[in-house]
Amino acid sequence: MNHTQSIEAQVDQTECCASGMCAAIAPSAFRVDESGIAVVLQTAAATDRDLLVRAAKSCPTLAITLVEDGTEIELF
Repeated sequence: MNHTQSIEAQVDQTECCASGMCAAIAPSAFRVDESGIAVVLQTAAATDRDLLVRAAKSCPTLAITLVEDGTEIELF
Protein backbone atom coordinates (compact mmCIF):
# COMPACT_ATOMS: atom_id res chain seq x y z
CA MET A 1 0.00 0.00 0.00
CA ASN A 2 1.47 3.36 -1.02
CA HIS A 3 0.50 6.19 1.34
CA THR A 4 0.92 9.89 0.65
CA GLN A 5 4.47 10.24 1.81
CA SER A 6 7.61 12.25 1.62
CA ILE A 7 10.49 9.78 1.45
CA GLU A 8 13.86 10.82 0.12
CA ALA A 9 16.41 8.17 -0.76
CA GLN A 10 20.10 9.06 -0.67
CA VAL A 11 23.13 7.03 -1.73
CA ASP A 12 26.54 7.74 -0.24
CA GLN A 13 28.47 7.13 -3.43
CA THR A 14 31.78 6.92 -1.55
CA GLU A 15 30.39 3.94 0.40
CA CYS A 16 28.59 2.21 -2.49
CA CYS A 17 30.26 -1.08 -3.46
CA ALA A 18 28.20 -1.50 -6.65
CA SER A 19 26.48 -4.72 -5.63
CA GLY A 20 23.36 -3.62 -7.53
CA MET A 21 21.01 -5.13 -4.96
CA CYS A 22 19.10 -1.87 -4.55
CA ALA A 23 18.43 -1.62 -8.29
CA ALA A 24 17.42 -5.29 -8.46
CA ILE A 25 14.92 -4.89 -5.60
CA ALA A 26 13.61 -1.40 -6.42
CA PRO A 27 14.33 -0.58 -10.08
CA SER A 28 11.87 2.31 -9.95
CA ALA A 29 14.05 3.96 -7.29
CA PHE A 30 17.66 3.03 -8.07
CA ARG A 31 19.90 2.24 -10.99
CA VAL A 32 23.58 1.45 -11.33
CA ASP A 33 25.38 4.02 -13.47
CA GLU A 34 28.11 3.40 -16.05
CA SER A 35 30.80 3.55 -13.34
CA GLY A 36 28.98 0.87 -11.33
CA ILE A 37 27.71 3.18 -8.58
CA ALA A 38 24.06 3.29 -7.46
CA VAL A 39 22.13 6.47 -8.14
CA VAL A 40 18.67 7.51 -6.95
CA LEU A 41 16.07 7.99 -9.68
CA GLN A 42 13.53 10.82 -9.69
CA THR A 43 10.80 8.19 -9.45
CA ALA A 44 12.11 7.00 -6.07
CA ALA A 45 9.69 9.23 -4.15
CA ALA A 46 6.75 7.40 -5.75
CA THR A 47 8.15 3.97 -4.86
CA ASP A 48 6.42 1.97 -2.12
CA ARG A 49 7.95 2.62 1.32
CA ASP A 50 8.38 -1.08 2.14
CA LEU A 51 10.21 -1.65 -1.12
CA LEU A 52 12.57 1.28 -0.44
CA VAL A 53 13.29 -0.05 3.04
CA ARG A 54 13.96 -3.55 1.67
CA ALA A 55 16.32 -2.11 -0.95
CA ALA A 56 18.17 0.01 1.63
CA LYS A 57 18.53 -2.96 4.00
CA SER A 58 19.97 -5.06 1.16
CA CYS A 59 22.93 -2.72 0.69
CA PRO A 60 26.05 -4.56 1.92
CA THR A 61 27.78 -1.29 2.86
CA LEU A 62 24.66 0.48 4.20
CA ALA A 63 25.24 3.30 1.72
CA ILE A 64 21.51 4.05 1.38
CA THR A 65 19.76 6.45 3.72
CA LEU A 66 16.00 6.97 3.71
CA VAL A 67 14.49 10.15 5.12
CA GLU A 68 10.75 10.39 5.74
CA ASP A 69 9.22 13.76 6.56
CA GLY A 70 12.62 15.09 7.64
CA THR A 71 13.53 12.13 9.87
CA GLU A 72 15.94 9.34 8.98
CA ILE A 73 14.24 5.93 8.90
CA GLU A 74 15.88 3.40 11.22
CA LEU A 75 16.67 0.40 9.05
CA PHE A 76 17.88 -1.98 11.74
